[in-house]
Amino acid sequence: MDVDDECPLSTSWAVRVAAGEPFAVVRVKNLQAVIQGPKDAWGRKNKAQPVLVSAELAFHKPFDTKSDLLIGTVHYGNLSKVILASLERFGPGRAAASSTSTAATLRQVLERIWHDLVGNNIDGLDNDIPVGEDGPFLSFVPLRFMSVTIRLPKASLLGEGVSLTASSYFASELETTRGAAASQAYSLSLGLHNLRVPTLIGVNSNERMAKQFVVVNFDFEKFDMHEDLYDTLEKIIVDALETSSFETLEKLGAYLAERLLHHEHIKTRPGWQVRISMEKPTAVPFADCPVVEIRAGQD
Repeated sequence: MDVDDECPLSTSWAVRVAAGEPFAVVRVKNLQAVIQGPKDAWGRKNKAQPVLVSAELAFHKPFDTKSDLLIGTVHYGNLSKVILASLERFGPGRAAASSTSTAATLRQVLERIWHDLVGNNIDGLDNDIPVGEDGPFLSFVPLRFMSVTIRLPKASLLGEGVSLTASSYFASELETTRGAAASQAYSLSLGLHNLRVPTLIGVNSNERMAKQFVVVNFDFEKFDMHEDLYDTLEKIIVDALETSSFETLEKLGAYLAERLLHHEHIKTRPGWQVRISMEKPTAVPFADCPVVEIRAGQD
């Protein structure tokens, strides 16, 4: 695929399946930093907040004991340094985040990390950002699959944060003029994690007398927006849960999917898919919780 051709937007599952089982993998989990730009839990831009970044790299070839070239190129320590250097561009007090009108979004932060790693945008297109004399970090590495997740653990009022995950699988050949990996397909997924909302839910008579906590997780697949929308989505979800009175999680899940997919911010995005996982921690005395999960889309 030519580096100037946009590769197709797919789901996280489809991209990972297409990449297949890797020969070798390097992962870094929950690198910690502080950034300024994306919205906080109250929807305010340009407020300093903690950020966690995880990355997974899978390769076309196994590690070779006779040569440390591949291992040295993608050593997890060097990988961590590149990611942290990307995040420093959005640190408190940096010029790039000097006003609310120019404050970076979560997508823009993720795009910068992605670019510094492979030299292209997440969608596979080229850009005008300099990559340095040596090219991007993964220049001429036989990269098969890459996934990067950026998480804001404090960007939710009732949950455990929000995240944006980009994934892509790559051709074995690399674009030689820049060393940029040739992406074949990519995915973007926005996650809202462990929202705990008091909800009237249940069949039994005692459950109809008072609200109980429902723990809900959301993943919005094929998330093709650049603006921060997670605060708006959380408000839609919380309002729907607080005013609902269904007897079963299955019906509640269908209702939540309908509310979300028909909302003005989402109904113009027909390719989106939403995965909803719901738990009732107090429903079954001798189990952690019952869980119901659904996936829905306008198509």
